[in-house]
Amino acid sequence: MDFPHPQAAPAPPTSTVDPALQRPAAAKPATPPAGRGGAPRPLLPESEPQLVVTLGEALYAIPIGGIEEILPMREVAPLPRSSPTVRGILFLRGHPVTVLDLGLLLGRAPARGTRIVVLLMEKERYGVVVDAVLKVAAPAAFTDAAEPPAALNLTPALRGVARLGEEIVSLLDIDLLLPAPTGVRTGA
Repeated sequence: MDFPHPQAAPAPPTSTVDPALQRPAAAKPATPPAGRGGAPRPLLPESEPQLVVTLGEALYAIPIGGIEEILPMREVAPLPRSSPTVRGILFLRGHPVTVLDLGLLLGRAPARGTRIVVLLMEKERYGVVVDAVLKVAAPAAFTDAAEPPAALNLTPALRGVARLGEEIVSLLDIDLLLPAPTGVRTGA
């Protein structure tokens, strides 16, 4: 399965005609998804290695910039009345960490969970449960980066797909995957 190189895609038309109005309508330029700050994000930042994790048979890449540590799976305290994506909370060196299920965040089956990837996002810690952690890969190891096919683009957090050797890896934008810090409810 070959993915087109981003530069090989034909340029979108500069304008189209809106039949309801019978006048030109501005075309929407294709841009990578924007993060919380609103700036477009590249499909695969050239300077940031990626942590490759698994959910079932699928591979996902998480930029390592916000990763604090990787823990073996452990018991978490459930949070009553929280979203189904929230597995619970754990305390790490005296700091609360909201633990989320990456599978459910992506609209997939729950992660079997052998590892918790701890992320620091805007002064809040989140743990993301994954099935396994495979390796850290340099950006140069990924080839054929492209926007995800429509059938895979179920979440705005999926910013693209790429090859890593013979495997296809989905590239995640953690800023768009995790809730905004004020959006996490602890059941209060």
